[in-house]
Order: sequence, then structure tokens, then C-alpha cells
Amino acid sequence: MGCTEIVLALGGSVSTDGGAGMLHALGAMLHSLRGRPLTLGINAIGNAAYLDLAGLDPRVANTTFTVVADVTNPLLGPYGAATAFGPSKGATHAQVVILERRLRGWSELVNAATGTDMTLTPGAGAAGGTGFAAMAVLGANFRHLVTPANPIVLDNP
Repeated sequence: MGCTEIVLALGGSVSTDGGAGMLHALGAMLHSLRGRPLTLGINAIGNAAYLDLAGLDPRVANTTFTVVADVTNPLLGPYGAATAFGPSKGATHAQVVILERRLRGWSELVNAATGTDMTLTPGAGAAGGTGFAAMAVLGANFRHLVTPANPIVLDNP
């Protein structure tokens, strides 16, 4: 039977890959214009032509995901993942601009692959955009963490 409910507690990350690493671990693939698979990382999402979700682990379809985070930031914009959290992760202003541009391109790939646009959804910017990927691709619900995570985790059987 397996696990049918997963709570993703997001926060305090040092990554800003829009959740690409998480999706790759679940079987998603990034491809170049020539159809070649790309490696992971912020450079890959900046150079990818499309996101292939065909290899996504089939168990995802039978699993309910919940994102729990202490932030409600969107993926993009002045309060987005790169702008709001990049400097605290050590990114310079120039690097924040690059991160924002690459996350924008990534969001377009995800939007095209899923037919949804979660870029401005509260919590999408959590953990460098992992919240975005979880909501857009995995269909995760978002819960804003205003107290320690223990009650949320303990309340989920």
C-alpha cells in the first residue's frame, strides 16, 4: 500500500532551484532544445527547453502532499524566493537578478508542463521555490506555519 500522505516541512534552505532537484529525484527530467537531458542546478533550469514529467514516480498520483512553511512568499517578484531570501543565502545583487531570471524561466517550463501557474501563490517561494514545484507538479496544499511544526505533524495521522 505504501505512504499516501506526505508533509513537506520547508524552511531554512540554502538552495534556490525552484524545486527542480526534488522533481528530478521523483523522476522528472529537464531537456535542452535538442532533447538532451540536463544536469541539475540553477544553470540547468536556466538553459532547459522543456520539463518532461512522463517519468514521474507513479506513486505521486496516489499521494496527498502538504507544504508547511513559515513564509508566504511567492516564487517571483519583489517578495519572491530570489529577492527576499537570496541575500541571506549569500547572493549578491547581481546574483539575485540572475536567480530571479532563471526562476522565471523555470516557472514557465513548469507552467507549460502542468497547465497551472502557481508562481504568485503564497508559499511558492519557500525553500528556494520548492514550495512552487510541490504545489504546481505534486498538487500540494499549503499551510502557513505560525507555530512550531510539531502540532501540524502530530495532527496528521
